[in-house]
Amino acid sequence: MKTQNHRILIVDDNPTIHEDFRKVLSPADAYEAALASAEALLFGKERVRASSMPPFALSFASQGEEAAKMVQLAVKEDRPFALAFVDMRMPPGWDGIETIEALWKIQPELQVVICTAYAEYSWEDIAARLGVSHRLVILKKPFDPIELMQLAHAMTAKWAFERDMVLREFELMGHVQERTKRIDEVWHSLQNEQAQRQRLEAGIAEIQKMEAVGGLAAGMAHDFNNILTVIQGHLSVALLESGLQPNVAQSLEEVMGAAKRAADLTRQLLAFSKRELLQPRPLRLEEAVDAEI
Repeated sequence: MKTQNHRILIVDDNPTIHEDFRKVLSPADAYEAALASAEALLFGKERVRASSMPPFALSFASQGEEAAKMVQLAVKEDRPFALAFVDMRMPPGWDGIETIEALWKIQPELQVVICTAYAEYSWEDIAARLGVSHRLVILKKPFDPIELMQLAHAMTAKWAFERDMVLREFELMGHVQERTKRIDEVWHSLQNEQAQRQRLEAGIAEIQKMEAVGGLAAGMAHDFNNILTVIQGHLSVALLESGLQPNVAQSLEEVMGAAKRAADLTRQLLAFSKRELLQPRPLRLEEAVDAEI
């Protein structure tokens, strides 16, 4: 829905100027209300008059300080003015430039028409003080009623257009933020999936590496076990012979013990390569230490 705002502030120290604005922009305020009431009494019905003019709501201030207070109150009540006609000379208070500076500090989007009959300020001076703004135009006094009406129509419509653009921009920003939030959520989800995939790939690589090591260990254990079988066989045969020197027999027993321990190691390597759980058994620590000495 298009924004509409026909509230206009007239800032001029001359009450006659106020009346001139009322006659042009809101004639019903000055004359037509009384005329309609009189006709209702005389003819028993209200006079209906078609008009293409928007219902401009006029407010008046005689000095810049008063206008600033009115604009501040209007903004606070969320009933801002769309347009202000500001006289250039309003002694003894602020002049038009000072007044506009104060009004724009309170309501930057306010459309402003400077009304002046004298050349107190050149356009360069005005631009130096207020800047080159698309919200500012100049109306020379005495003004033409048609020109005044056109300015009121154009500037209030421009205020409404700019307000609608701001609202659409906020709406668009809301949509962008919502889309950005969704994109961030998808991005974080993808990041989590990527991290999980990397962990799985690292786990698979570790398993493959362990399988390779296990295969190597199995091959070595198998070959080593074959060698130990030969060693143990010959030691067993040698220990069965009679007439062995005691020291030789003891040495052969030591070698047999070492061969058995080597066989145990090969069985452990084979169990590791097959991912089998080793059967735990009680161990006497002192015996294991003595056996290694």
